[in-house]
Amino acid sequence: MAFSNQIIRRIAGAGGRLRVRSALNPGLWLCAIISAPCLALAVYAADEAPAWLLVLLAVIATAPIAVTVSGLVYFGLTDPDKLQSEEYQIKARVLEYIEEKGGVSEEERRVIEAISNPQERQLSNRIEEDQ
Repeated sequence: MAFSNQIIRRIAGAGGRLRVRSALNPGLWLCAIISAPCLALAVYAADEAPAWLLVLLAVIATAPIAVTVSGLVYFGLTDPDKLQSEEYQIKARVLEYIEEKGGVSEEERRVIEAISNPQERQLSNRIEEDQ
């Protein structure tokens, strides 16, 4: 029982730290949260469970996988940039903005750097707090 509680705490902790990096990350998490336990339960109960329950577990387990694969195909055909990370999307938009304007002022450059590099801003804030 203590082992299962430890696993549950680790999963909850990982979910709390989750950062969505692309359009498919929620689908992948859904596969991990729903598909993996359903398949494990089906294998564990295969000898004792009725056939209809095993079929139901298989259907429930494959649904998130089918949705995720469908999302991959959809975004791959309609908007491939959605499959890229958030950082890539932000930097691509910044470059498009600079291209549109033909150049940027010093103030705009600082704002663009702060938006496209949020980790550096957070790091500089932490350094200032520590001093």
